[in-house]
Amino acid sequence: MCGIAGIYNLVKNTVEAPVLKAMSDALSHRGPDDAGDILLDNGRLGLAHRRLSIIDLSLAGHQPMSNEDNSIWIICNGEIYNYLELKEELIVKGHVFKSNTDTEVILHSYEEEGVDCLRKFVGMWGFALWDNRKKVLFCARDRIGKKPFYYFHNHDFFIFASEIKALLKNPAVSSAPNDKAIFRYLYQGILRDLYNQFFYVDVSEETFFAQVKQLLPGHYLTLKEGRLEINKYWSLNFKEKIFYKDDGKYVEEFRGIFENAVKIRLRGDVPLGVYLSGGLDSSSIACTVKRLLPGQRIKAFTTYFEGTKYDERNYARLVAKDTDFDWQPMSPSRQGLFADMENIVRSMDQPFTELSIYPQWAVMRQAKASGIRIMLNGHGGDEILGGYPTNFPYYFADLIKGGHLGLFWKETGIHAQRYNSSRYTDAMQAGRVMLSNAIPGGLKNRWKNMTLKHTDILQRDFFRENINSMPVMPDAQTLDFMDINFSITMAFYPLPFWLHSEDRVSMNFSVESRSPFLDHRLVEFCARLPYRQKISNGFTKYLLRESLKGVLPEKIRNRTDKLGFTGPVQQWLTEDKGFIKDILQSKSFSRRKYFNHKEVLSQYENFCSGKKGHFFFSVVWSWINLELWMREFIDR
Repeated sequence: MCGIAGIYNLVKNTVEAPVLKAMSDALSHRGPDDAGDILLDNGRLGLAHRRLSIIDLSLAGHQPMSNEDNSIWIICNGEIYNYLELKEELIVKGHVFKSNTDTEVILHSYEEEGVDCLRKFVGMWGFALWDNRKKVLFCARDRIGKKPFYYFHNHDFFIFASEIKALLKNPAVSSAPNDKAIFRYLYQGILRDLYNQFFYVDVSEETFFAQVKQLLPGHYLTLKEGRLEINKYWSLNFKEKIFYKDDGKYVEEFRGIFENAVKIRLRGDVPLGVYLSGGLDSSSIACTVKRLLPGQRIKAFTTYFEGTKYDERNYARLVAKDTDFDWQPMSPSRQGLFADMENIVRSMDQPFTELSIYPQWAVMRQAKASGIRIMLNGHGGDEILGGYPTNFPYYFADLIKGGHLGLFWKETGIHAQRYNSSRYTDAMQAGRVMLSNAIPGGLKNRWKNMTLKHTDILQRDFFRENINSMPVMPDAQTLDFMDINFSITMAFYPLPFWLHSEDRVSMNFSVESRSPFLDHRLVEFCARLPYRQKISNGFTKYLLRESLKGVLPEKIRNRTDKLGFTGPVQQWLTEDKGFIKDILQSKSFSRRKYFNHKEVLSQYENFCSGKKGHFFFSVVWSWINLELWMREFIDR
């Protein structure tokens, strides 16, 4: 787990070493243990690396790293968890290793299979590899997008880095904002207020900086003789469903993949800890770790907010007692949030949709203070197993579509009783799902563009220039409704947001965060599951619950309420009107071309007096966060 940066001078001039060093220094938080750089291809290509030592802590793990004859060089950010198995295969084929690192496995795998080596890796990565024989730069990002890769490309340069702040240290890269991305960010807050839905925008090659792009998850690029090519190497298959007559077969297969996903993520030569919210996902990770590492007192970190609904200590305490882990509960404070706000904004590199990442921030700070270098989290469990309450209408729609009306009657009855709903409401929501997905994607997007209306909050010229940049959802009519929601949560919201924030927050404190639920083998398996293995008998994540009988405490296994790592952050900001007003009334905010400033102040007063709904806070936060981001990255 590290930080990488590089410069390729395409006009045959030598890379300026001080610029490369400045880019590397901007990533020092990602790799405080070692630093290295090298000039290749007659000085035209510069590679820089910041190392967070996790596997093989010796000098043999220094990067940039080469193969035996120095014909191939690599810098890598991430972990290849199945490196031991791959290494054995490569040794049999005659490859010679000089370290015990996972990065060296990438080198030899590339020697053996070229770009197809990506299909063999289980893990997370953003790397750049120079093949001096072919004179090609090969860069890749992991399937799910856990590790970042940003780049700038024009006629003169190809410049890349793990974080945008490093790119901006290069004079060739402008910090000019991308107004289209800013519009989408501001308008999606308004859409959430209107429809209680997120339309997350960090899902394309674009970023909030006009000249900076990101390599998308599951993609790689090659650069040869100045020509840049981008290819997709991975996508999910929803159509080839797995049908077993015996439900026990699903349990057996899921348990095997899940346990292995956790097991290989325990590999490392540094202390390890776990998130423990008390919810189903984090508790599943913790209890599985206990099975795999019996007798070890792993540190488990929990956030709580006393006197609020965001206090799950009773559940977390139950798991900590069951596992005999070293439980570390903590309560992030309102004062701490305001003290950390500037650092959080700086670490994220871009405006972000929610401040619910603050508990993550507090946990990572505590983990670092406790000497932890690896943290396991439960990200992805909700996305791959239908864990969000919003999955129920999709499930009911699938039951109707499949003609399972008796089961629909049974399930809506259980749902109505358990979740204080009604069969009528459930049927109406299922009908809306079916109607929405019966409309072809192109027609739906045209209708959406026609109905997106100007809001007085935004300047009219800014609105008119950017309204057509709103993202469009893909047409997924051939999928089950549950699969449609699966693909949306994985590719649009919330997973891209959580992965972005998890990477930036953990790396800010030089901690590696690992996500067993996002092992691509588990993701692929769950994409092929029948929807009734995800929701059944009124339970979400049905297969996970069945697979962990006897592993999880029953009180956790049967939980139906859901909070996760979050907190009363919205309440804190709502109560501290002085902090918000100081920003909205500042000279810098009044100069922004995006807002109708009188209307912004008026709407905020309406919100404070209760004339606006709960979700209007997302609109207010989008104003505040954008202003803080612009002060940090644009004004400076």
